[in-house]
Amino acid sequence: MHHRKLFLNLTLGALVVLSQSFGFAQASFEKTSDRLTRSAGAQQVQTILSKNIFRSVPYQANYDEQVPYQDTETYYEQIPYQDTETYTEQIPYQDTETYTDYESYNDQEYRCHNERQDHQDCRTEQDCRNVGGGKQCRDQQVCSNQGGGQHCQDVEECGVNAQGKKICKTRQVCTNEPGRQECHNENKCYEVPGERQCTPRQVCTNNPEDHQVCNYETVTKTRPVQRTRTVTKYRQEQRTRDVTKYRQEARTRTVTKYRAESKCCVTQYRDEFDHQAQLEVIVQFPADAALQADEQETLKVVLSGDEAQPSAQVSFERSVYIYQVASQILNGHTFIIQLASTGRDQGPVIDNQEVFSDPQALTNWDLLGAKTQTVLNFRDQAPQHPFVKTKYKILISRRTSSGLTPLVSAAIDRSQVRIDSEGLNQISLVKDLHMDATLASSSIVSGAELQVDIEIERSGPRLNDGKPVSVRKSFIDRNRD
Repeated sequence: MHHRKLFLNLTLGALVVLSQSFGFAQASFEKTSDRLTRSAGAQQVQTILSKNIFRSVPYQANYDEQVPYQDTETYYEQIPYQDTETYTEQIPYQDTETYTDYESYNDQEYRCHNERQDHQDCRTEQDCRNVGGGKQCRDQQVCSNQGGGQHCQDVEECGVNAQGKKICKTRQVCTNEPGRQECHNENKCYEVPGERQCTPRQVCTNNPEDHQVCNYETVTKTRPVQRTRTVTKYRQEQRTRDVTKYRQEARTRTVTKYRAESKCCVTQYRDEFDHQAQLEVIVQFPADAALQADEQETLKVVLSGDEAQPSAQVSFERSVYIYQVASQILNGHTFIIQLASTGRDQGPVIDNQEVFSDPQALTNWDLLGAKTQTVLNFRDQAPQHPFVKTKYKILISRRTSSGLTPLVSAAIDRSQVRIDSEGLNQISLVKDLHMDATLASSSIVSGAELQVDIEIERSGPRLNDGKPVSVRKSFIDRNRD
C-alpha cells in the first residue's frame, strides 16, 4: 500500500485523492484526461485513464558525406562593343495657318416703338347764375360730342437682318381720334327767384394717346472673318548616334564542387510503441454530502507522472460542497480517495440582486415563425450565475369570445434554452415545450389570437436569503396569420 499527495485545484475548494492501477494493452488510443459528473444518489465516481508507453530502439543507418571534386563549368560574360543606331528626333518649324475669328461692327436698322403723348380736348360750357326772380325763358345753347373713339390700321414695317436681307412684317397700330362738338339752341324756362344770367366758358381736358415712332437706329453686330497666324509645328527627322552595347560570350572555368556519398554506418534511435499503461481512479464522497435531485458536481481528472510513479491532477469545475481529503489508498490496480465535507459551498455574494426579481428585466417578448417552426423569443437581462437556478414555466392559450383555451403548458430550465446571436432566448413550441406537431401546424394556432403567460422561478443559496423568487409576465400575440 502506498500513499502520495495529489495536486488539487484549491480555488474551487476541491481536494481529490486518486486511485490508480497499471496494466498493459496493445491499443494505441490513449485517454489521459476525463470529465466526471456526480448526480443525486451517487456516492462515488470512477474512470480509467490510459497512456501509451514507448521505448527507444537503436538501429544502424547510412549517412551522407560531402566529397569535393573538380569540374569545368560554362559561364557568360557581358562584352561591350560600339554600334551605330538610328533614332527619330522632333524638329520644330514655323508655319502659317488660317483660322476663323469674329469681329463687331455697327449697322443701321429701321425700328419702331410706341410713345405716349397727351391730347387736349376742349368744350364750351355755360356758367349761369340767377339774378332777380320770377319765371324767365331764354334760348340756351346745348352742345354734345359726336363721333370720336379708337381708329386702327395695319402698318408694314421693314428692316435688314444680319445677312443683309430685307425682312418685313405687318402689325396693327391704333390711335384715339377726338370727336366733334355739335351745338343747338333750346328755349328753356326756369322759375327762379331772380334773373338767371349765363356766360360761356371753355373747359379743356388732357387725354393720353399712344403714337408709333419709327426711325433708323445704330446697332452692334458680329460677323465671321478669316485671319492668319504663325504657329510652331514639328516634323520627324532621322538621326544616327554611336552607342555602347553588350553581347554575351561563353567562358569556361574550373570550380570545386561537392557531391553526397553514402557512408556506413551510424547508430540512431527511434521510438516504438511498447505497451499502454492504465490507471483506475475512484473518488468516494461522504454520506453527509448528499446531492438534491436537481444538483450536480463536475470534476476533471488528468493523468500525470510516469509509469514508475503514476499520479493524476483533479480540479472541480462545479461543486455543491467544500471537500478535504480524509484518506488516499493505493491497493493493487486501484487508487481510492475518500473525501470529507466541510459544508455546502454557498458561492460568492450576488451583486445587484434586484435584477433577478425585476419583471422589467424580461423584454422583447414575441412569437416568431409558423407552424412547427414557431419559437418564443424573449430577452432575460438577469445575468447567468453559477449559484442561481432559473426555470421558465410557460402556458400558451387560445383567446376566444368564451374565454381562454390552454394549448400547451411546460417548464424548461434556463441552461437548456438556446440563445441567438443577438442575445435573445429561443424556446421552440414543439421541440422544447412538446406541443403536438399537428396542433402547431393547424389553424387553431396559426390563425388564432394567442395569450402567453410566463412564470420565472429563480433560486440560490445567496439569492433572497435562500428563498425562491417568482416573476410573472403575460402578453397577447395577434399576428398569427
